[in-house]
Amino acid sequence: MRGVEYTKDGTVDLKGNPVLRSNTGRWRATSFIVGTKPNISTMGADQFDEFEPTEKTQKISFFKWWVFSIFFGTLFASTFLVYIQDHAGWGLGYGLPTIGLFLSILVFLAGSRYYRHQPASGSPLTKMARVLIATIRKWNVVVPDDSKELHELNLDVLLNIWED
Repeated sequence: MRGVEYTKDGTVDLKGNPVLRSNTGRWRATSFIVGTKPNISTMGADQFDEFEPTEKTQKISFFKWWVFSIFFGTLFASTFLVYIQDHAGWGLGYGLPTIGLFLSILVFLAGSRYYRHQPASGSPLTKMARVLIATIRKWNVVVPDDSKELHELNLDVLLNIWED
């Protein structure tokens, strides 16, 4: 068939025929994955102050546990849930992750009063326009050879900025 794309990874349907890429559901899941992963890490990073030694350690610990949970979830889904779906049924196989997701939402909401909330200031469109204008203005600026000269300020400079 012309114009039909198969998965090309050996995936077959119940009858043993190659599976069409549009029928696998990968494209459906992508929209949710793309939406959650960067938001979770950004929100986690906002909860810690980089200049406090204890919070810096906690931030590192947060990201270690966050990455561990992603890998553990992948391992759990690829082994245990597949076994459950094959031997106990699809209902239980999909029910367990649904219960897990519901519990994680409850934990998230229960802890929301302890989160650091950054109040919104200004319009996001204004901020995006500023970035675009700065990009156009600095289009021909030469980038320094030493990467340490890029946007990094030491603690003394930052403290002086905050005191003013």
